[in-house]
Amino acid sequence: MGNAKRKPSLVKSILNLVAIVPTFFSVLGNVITFIELEAQLAGKSLVQLIVLSIVFGTLLTATWVGVLAMLFIYFQSLSWTPLFSLFIILVINIITLTIVAIFLCTVKKNLFFPEIRNQLRYLQRLFRNK
Repeated sequence: MGNAKRKPSLVKSILNLVAIVPTFFSVLGNVITFIELEAQLAGKSLVQLIVLSIVFGTLLTATWVGVLAMLFIYFQSLSWTPLFSLFIILVINIITLTIVAIFLCTVKKNLFFPEIRNQLRYLQRLFRNK
């Protein structure tokens, strides 16, 4: 009698398992569809970001050239020679470039995931000592 009770529960378990398989594949299909939609949206956003970055860079360059032209005209109004005016503008550009380069170097350090690298070094030391 003990076996008779176990067989229906085993059959019932197998039937439940068989009923779960289509549900699992349905959920898996929905998850894959969701991931595909997210990837398409990310792709569209990436294209928009690239186009907007190009437009931004063009406008920023045009603005900077305009500012430099205004500076040149201002220096000319001070009765400076054109060569000296261009030299001062060159110095301003070099100082600005140096400031941006220093800022980029400080930001670059964070791109290499320093905290994760520190944790990995710590784990390496921990496992080497064991």
